[in-house]
Amino acid sequence: LMQSFDRLANLQSVETIFLHVDVTNTAAVRMYEKAGYQAIQIADPTYCEFTKSLNLHNGATKGRNHFLMYKNLRQPVWLNEFDPTKIRTTDAQPQLVHS
Repeated sequence: LMQSFDRLANLQSVETIFLHVDVTNTAAVRMYEKAGYQAIQIADPTYCEFTKSLNLHNGATKGRNHFLMYKNLRQPVWLNEFDPTKIRTTDAQPQLVHS
């Protein structure tokens, strides 16, 4: 199923897949990690932006907590490699932070 999802996303030229998984679902977390997904740290602005907009921030759904995970399927066009620490969100548009 995971490989089929990756193939479909590749057909649609998706660069990065994001997903949420409940922190208590350790079997799912391990499965996603084996499939190449990485967790984004809670302190990261990308985590905040995604989880708030989807109402999946910690405690929002009956007190449950989630990991936000991502997997690059190809080199993102707008970044050399997806690095959530290089994104700064504002009230307008997300901006790349140059270092």
